[in-house]
Amino acid sequence: MTITRRILAVSAACVVSVYVTSACLSRSPLEVLLVSSNAFEWVRGLAIGGGMCLVLFMGPIVEALLERTNPWVVNRDEPLLFIRSIIAAPISEEICFRCCMVPLWQAGGFSNRSIVFLLPLVFGLAHLHHIYDSVNERLGPGANLTAAVSAMFSKKSSKPGSPSPTKPPGDIASIHASILSKILAQSCFQMIYTTVFGWFATYLLVQTDSSGAAIAAHVLCNGFGVPSLECFSAERRRNGGFRNWVVMGCHVAGLVGFVILLQRI
Repeated sequence: MTITRRILAVSAACVVSVYVTSACLSRSPLEVLLVSSNAFEWVRGLAIGGGMCLVLFMGPIVEALLERTNPWVVNRDEPLLFIRSIIAAPISEEICFRCCMVPLWQAGGFSNRSIVFLLPLVFGLAHLHHIYDSVNERLGPGANLTAAVSAMFSKKSSKPGSPSPTKPPGDIASIHASILSKILAQSCFQMIYTTVFGWFATYLLVQTDSSGAAIAAHVLCNGFGVPSLECFSAERRRNGGFRNWVVMGCHVAGLVGFVILLQRI
């Protein structure tokens, strides 16, 4: 029910955002959404954004084909999670953070270069709300966060190998501190990853003038997730055989191809 409520809430927010932006810029809602009357242009945008991501993820795709596994990290056996991650989140976030905010920043006098660099920082920070969800899920709503934070910093300030002077090893505050540290690290990584993706998606939107490009890229990046670079580990290079070298080559070729395509949009 929580996922359903969030999807409905974010859909309502998108509608409001589009009409407010439309009123501010004196444009029609379709113009705000960058949906061209020429369907070919929007499909072209889809092809550009999707094609570039397929090139970038060449390594994971080839590895999944060789190992006969599913390259997508999103579980299709959970329909609501799949809808949220592959449909609702990409469309709603691209509408709010790209279709609505880019033209507003342009109207405010920001250059496209400034928009491409600065706007994704807002997009990355917007994902920090996952800290709240993770804390509630993994620590529980009644957890003593003050004690956990204190234990986390006291652990960092103590000498390596020495027990905490105030808390015995394994007490609940220390356990919560360990979990909280992992939550913060994961959230910081997600913020950095989403900011980097935001640079790409905003650049796509500015260059193609099509929301289709950004949405297609977002769908595929959510589906594939963060690429695994395990094939470059020393153990895999020693024991992975020729197949592993093929996967490594595809990772490198995909990154090089992506950079080349990025310069030619």
